[in-house]
Parts: sequence; structure tokens; C-alpha cells
Amino acid sequence: MYIRMTAMRIRVFTILLILLLAAEASARERIVFLGREDNWADMVYQLGLRLRSGYRGELDLSLRDGEYEPEPETDLLLHFNRAPFIDAAGLYRVVGAEQRVSPLARLGQGAARFDARDQGLLLEASREAMFAAGQSWDDFSIEFWLYPAALDDGESILDWEGSRRTEEDRLEQRFRVEVHRRRLRWELTNVFFRPDHEPHRIVLEGDRSLIPRSWSHHLLRFEAGTGLIEYLVDGVPRDLRHVTDTGREGGDIYLPYLGQASKSQLRLGVGYSGLIDQLRFSRRYVTDPMLDRTDEVPAVGITRAFDLGHPLSQPTRIDARFQTPGETDVFFFYRLSDDPHFENLHTGWRRFEPGDALPDRAQGRFLQLRVELYPDGRRRESPSVSWLAIRYEQASPPAAPARLWAEPGDGTVRLRWDEVVDPDVDGYYVYYGTRPGQYFGTGAVQGRSPVDVGDVTEVELEGLENGTVYYFAVAAYDAAGIIPETRFSQEAHARPSRRNE
Repeated sequence: MYIRMTAMRIRVFTILLILLLAAEASARERIVFLGREDNWADMVYQLGLRLRSGYRGELDLSLRDGEYEPEPETDLLLHFNRAPFIDAAGLYRVVGAEQRVSPLARLGQGAARFDARDQGLLLEASREAMFAAGQSWDDFSIEFWLYPAALDDGESILDWEGSRRTEEDRLEQRFRVEVHRRRLRWELTNVFFRPDHEPHRIVLEGDRSLIPRSWSHHLLRFEAGTGLIEYLVDGVPRDLRHVTDTGREGGDIYLPYLGQASKSQLRLGVGYSGLIDQLRFSRRYVTDPMLDRTDEVPAVGITRAFDLGHPLSQPTRIDARFQTPGETDVFFFYRLSDDPHFENLHTGWRRFEPGDALPDRAQGRFLQLRVELYPDGRRRESPSVSWLAIRYEQASPPAAPARLWAEPGDGTVRLRWDEVVDPDVDGYYVYYGTRPGQYFGTGAVQGRSPVDVGDVTEVELEGLENGTVYYFAVAAYDAAGIIPETRFSQEAHARPSRRNE
């Protein structure tokens, strides 16, 4: 009696231990990291995003800066993202040893850095460029971003000199942009052609002081149809003139013309300390300068589908390190499926808060993440995401039956197997076939292989061919049913035959 009770306790203890170990195995937490050392290689779709140096020197996701692309009317386009500087429009060549890039860019990856002790840079114009000798202009615009360090009088941003011959003399010409009283002053001397060849000078200047070590956008634009020339700072008009014989709207309009005796060269940044970014000349009246950091709102990144190993795996929490300066935002989404090929990019997403338990405890084998980055209202600030971490409990398929017995009969085989002690087991599949390890059998009354026999540990397959050897294996299944990782019992075989002739 004592021995029987002790054996029963041992059996109960063994069953509890097996259940505990099974629960522990099924609830094992795993972590998948995105970002960090892999530099966001798991991102398969990006719109309006870029990578920039961030947390601990690793790459952060942030808003991609909008940068101009060359257009048919683009005369010069310098992004200053890397040295040597290349004109994206292909009409100018940048000359000078002091081609230095600062990572403190307004847009893109870099800005041109200037020091007052240097000689600046030289822009050599090709024959088709605006500042080539003998060129005439209609509509035009000149714009750039400026980050001054000192704002000393006389610091030169742009400087072109030329001359135009008249019947009696030679008329000196100059196009200059320089710092004056902590503002920018645009001076155009004899640039606009007057039929009487009289000297003509136009000066435009901002009405507010610039702030050192702060970015500001500067635009000079001319509309040939009205003679209006206008200077804007950060998109706001600060000064204007009408280049007409009356000095007002209406009357004869003067148009720019550069003399044949001019040198096709401009000086950039002579005596200037600070940064210049996104320098663009256009043969059009620009009404839409790029003042925003990005045009894509929101910027979107979508990861590949991560395989969690089992259809019953449960993502429990998704952590993230991110920053939202000012009025910026980052929204996070996930979706689950048993198919790695999601239907499209825009459906099935569920929003989550990083660090919080996922609300619905959904299950699935494949998980995909989506991040949306929003700038502030002025589109000047960018949020950033340093990394993401998926925490999930990986489910495992039930263990295989430890033993399997096969007893042949007349056109039948009776199969018995050990019960799999696992609360998640919903039933068993019986696999059969006529070759070892190849369970593609047909002909049994219960159906083709595998046969779902339900939650039993014994079954008799009927309708088998006498004299043929059959091979069998049994697998337990849970709510996920058959999966590629289903575990099979040891193989058993039997040959049905008639008992009596």
C-alpha cells in the first residue's frame, strides 16, 4: 500500500514537473533588436526618412531633409553634402582649396564651412550659365541658407564683377551680396541694361538684424513681366524695387545683361565666417522656396516580417528609444499574420505605445512594425528613433509521443502511442506511407495522410492493402495545427495480411 501511494505521488510529481517545464518552455521570452549595430538593415520600405548619427554614435531614423533637384530652369545647385563641391546642374565648376564640409547642415548631409582668413571659393561659369559673359536674363532667382558666425561688415557671400562696353566708354558691373549692419545687402550695379547706358544701381537690404549661429533663408527674385525685384528672408518679403524707367510698377522694364568684357567667375564666401547651404540659381521667379525640412508627412518606415517561430507566439511588449523635440511626434504600429506576405502596406496595423504591454495579446508567427515620424508645425524640427526591441513569448509545437506501436490486421493496422502530457495538445495526426520517412499514403478509409484522429492515443486504420508494408509516425498538434516544425514520433511499420484463406 505504501509502495503504491509512493509510486502515485512520484507519478503526480513527474506530471506536474513536465507541465511546469512545458509551460516554461512555451513562455520563454525572446528579444529581436532593430537599429543599433545593424544600421536599420531590416527596414524594407522607407518614405521621407534618412539615417543620421545619433545615440552613442549609432544611426538614428529621422526625417529626410528636402533638397532641391535640378530642374530645366536650374542654373546652379550646390548641396555641399560632400567635398569636392559639385554643381548638380553641371554649369559651374567650383575651384578652391577651402572646400570644407560641416555636418551642421540646414538640409541634407552637409554645409559649406568658411573662415574669414581664407580666400573663399571661385565659381567658374560655363558659356550657358547665367553669370557667363554676354548672358542676358529674364526671370531669375538666387537663394541660399546662411549660418553666420560673426556678422562683421564687409563679409562677402557672393561677388561678381564685369563690364559692358558702350559707344563712348565702358560701364563697370557688379553683383554683390555682403554683410552690412548685421543684415544682408544685395547690390546690383549696372547689371540691368538701360538703353541710355546711364549708370544704374539697385540696393536691397533686410529690415531686421540676423542672428549669429542661426540658420536663415535668403532669396532674391526678379519678375521680368513686371520689373519687380524682391528680397525675402525666411519666406517673408523684406525689401523690393521696380526696375523700370519710373522706379515704380509700369513703364519700361530693364532686364539684366552681362557685358562681353566680363569674366565668367563668381567669388563665394570671401572674408566670411560661417556656413552656407543649398545655394541655387534659377532662371525663373521662385514662388515656392524649400523652407521645410521635409515634404513627406508623415515619413514612414516599415520593417520586414519577423519570424517568431510559431503561429501561437505572442509579442508581449515592444520597446523603443526615440526623441520628439518640440512639437514633433513618432507613432508606432505592428501587425501579425501566419503568412509572411502581407497583403499591402496600409492595412491591418495596430498602434502601440513603446514599453507598454500589448493590449490584445494577439498571436501570430510573423510580425511587422511600422513607424511614422512627424515634424513640428513649421517643419523645422525632426523626431528620431534610435532602436526598437520586440519582446515575445515563442510558442513551440507539442512534443512527439515517446513511443509508437503498430499491430497489423486484415487490411488494417492498429496504432497505439504514449500520451503527450501538455495542456495545449488538441489532438494527434497519424502519418502513413509505403516508404520509410515518406508519409504520402492514400487508401485508408479514414483518408489520405495525415489523418486527424482527434484527442485519442489509439486508432485502427482500415482499407490498407494486404501484403504491403506501411510506415507510420504520429505527431501531436495544438491550436496551430500542422506547422513545418511539427515533431514526429519514432517510426513504426507493419504489413497487413489475411488471417484465413
